[in-house]
Amino acid sequence: MSLSPSSSCRLGLATVTVFAMSGVVSVFAQELSDRVLIKLSQTRMELETGAGRQLHTLPTGIAELDVLLERYEASSIRPIFPEPPRGRANPEAAAHLGLWRWHRVELGSEREDIREVAESFAQLASVELAELDRKLFPAVIPDDPDYVLNQWDLKPDRSDAESAWDIKTDSSDVIVCVIDTGCETAHGDIASNVWINQGEIPGNGIDDDANGYIDDINGWNFLFQNDNVQDSWPHGIHVNGIIGAVGNNSTKVAGINWVTRLMQGKIFDAGFGTWEAGAEATVYAADNGAKVTNNSWGDTGQGPSCYVDAMNYADSLDVLQVAAAGNQGDANEFWPAAYEPILAVSATDVNDNLAGFSSHGSWIDMSAPGQDIYNLWIGNGATWLSGTSMASPHVAGAGALIRSVNPQLRAREAFLVLRYHSDDLGGTGFDDSFGYGRLDIRQAVDAARSIRLSTLTTSVPGTVDIDLDMETEHDLLHLLLATPAGEVPGIPLSSYDPADACIFPLNYDFFMTFLLAVQPNPIGQNFVGNFDGSGHSDASFVIPSGAYFKGKDFSFCYVTFDPNDLSQIRRISAPLTLHVNL
Repeated sequence: MSLSPSSSCRLGLATVTVFAMSGVVSVFAQELSDRVLIKLSQTRMELETGAGRQLHTLPTGIAELDVLLERYEASSIRPIFPEPPRGRANPEAAAHLGLWRWHRVELGSEREDIREVAESFAQLASVELAELDRKLFPAVIPDDPDYVLNQWDLKPDRSDAESAWDIKTDSSDVIVCVIDTGCETAHGDIASNVWINQGEIPGNGIDDDANGYIDDINGWNFLFQNDNVQDSWPHGIHVNGIIGAVGNNSTKVAGINWVTRLMQGKIFDAGFGTWEAGAEATVYAADNGAKVTNNSWGDTGQGPSCYVDAMNYADSLDVLQVAAAGNQGDANEFWPAAYEPILAVSATDVNDNLAGFSSHGSWIDMSAPGQDIYNLWIGNGATWLSGTSMASPHVAGAGALIRSVNPQLRAREAFLVLRYHSDDLGGTGFDDSFGYGRLDIRQAVDAARSIRLSTLTTSVPGTVDIDLDMETEHDLLHLLLATPAGEVPGIPLSSYDPADACIFPLNYDFFMTFLLAVQPNPIGQNFVGNFDGSGHSDASFVIPSGAYFKGKDFSFCYVTFDPNDLSQIRRISAPLTLHVNL
């Protein structure tokens, strides 16, 4: 048992950053001194038998805990992640992470000795962790609102949503949770795309769908624990608009997804937000069906462990989590973007340069437009804003689009598609400014739709049919690759970089490779499929008998090579994962 260290830190995304003659000015974060976040120990008999599983009232019945609660005049204690009456979407992961054991102790007033208070709780046998929460702020830099209306960020020479719309505009089968300051849900250019919880009857004061939240029609306010998700900051309305402003309706702007479902996780109000609220919003999103979350906020220090548990729970439910890299203008890590499961996004300007305010570094995954972005604003309006807050929703919106184009994509596979089908900027290959490159939505859509499996689960022996679609170039060698997948679904990409001229290691030990015939000039023999003139192929993959194959995941990917230079991959599909039953 120990108190997690927490240091005074700048507010990166959590920063209110402004341009001044002297440069970037940062406001420093504050620890919240009126509460302590505790994770109860699961080893205590009273907890193992159920006492304290849902602590709402004082005393709790845990003697040593009640002594401290009385000493520090605690006013309440409540679960950070309330147990839904209908149960968790992934009860095994929730139990493993111990979500139910996280509680917030409300002290009722601010205390100068808050660190000593937290340390006292950390010393209890009934407490596994005691941590302090910190204030957060959105990652936005307000700019001049009088620019000519122009969504340069979605043009073909930048993130290229425009070309992607030739393929797909409707992602209404994918729920995106915008964890932010809320949304002007009646805004004329967003209202029809705001998520509606079909399990709730508005305004009846009853938790109709038994998810633990009453009248959460469009989402939830996790700071004030009510159903008011209106954007009073404002900030979230702009982020929502980038992801899903209604398109092709002759009104204001177009979002990356013209038709979608935008769930609201409001974690900011009254001048700040908290990590605890962000954690609860993340679990809410995962439990209520979101497949993508956008997090345009953060901190230059790691979040409390309750957030890490929430993030890992969402990861267990196949949620693609995207976060802004921060506005510090340096290479220091920024959280939650720097956490491994989260896709970290830096910001570019209209000239494809790294925006001067954008944080960056070896922990960045990719970049997206983030400076002078025109989109929705409160009062049924629109305006220009800058910040990595604007870059992150470009990627989250693209993530929703590609997961709609190909519902077989797991979150990690969508993560890889977005990274490895970006446009390489800066130095060749990965770099600390742009990561693997600047978002290219059309390339990502093409990669996502280029491969589908007849099933994602099979037994041995068995046959999997594979549909492949990619622009056919008859002078190329076309291969279908299959390899045992590691802990990360998808073809292991660590040894080469498709964004870096697609250098392919010929000595890589792929388990199986299969030729695909290209008509009218087939290359090689033993084809498993044939391409027609439109670039479509039906292939078959046979899982032979044998214990080796059972209980494993196999990753499939389709690539093309120049037969005269086998070191160069010309095209690469999305990776898909097949599970072979024991």
